[in-house]
Amino acid sequence: MKLNRGDIVIANLESVSKGSIQKYTRPYIIISNNKANQYSPVVTAVAMSTKTWKKKYLPTHCPIPAAKVKVTDTDFEVFDSMALCEQIVSIDVNVHIERVVASISDTELLDKITECVKIQIGAYEKYN
Repeated sequence: MKLNRGDIVIANLESVSKGSIQKYTRPYIIISNNKANQYSPVVTAVAMSTKTWKKKYLPTHCPIPAAKVKVTDTDFEVFDSMALCEQIVSIDVNVHIERVVASISDTELLDKITECVKIQIGAYEKYN
């Protein structure tokens, strides 16, 4: 399966998720670089949620307007969503990803997601 940074996939991580970790079959945004996506059987992604009102003040939550999402799977309905950048996961492409359903190509939005991930991993002194 060919995946690119910004692709939105449906993945089932139920077997590897516990506690407050996002689980079940849900959408994830691929955030790993395209070179890694091309050669590795594992991609890095962040969970998405349609509960945009929950904890929107968190600096690791990035709003994803439905208008910025290009749907590629007619069975997938897009809504305004939130990228949960504190929920960074490694996903085995051959085991957990069911299909690619959409993509985000807006570079400003992808940059904002990257900024939220940087906040989560402590790249900015302000958040440490």
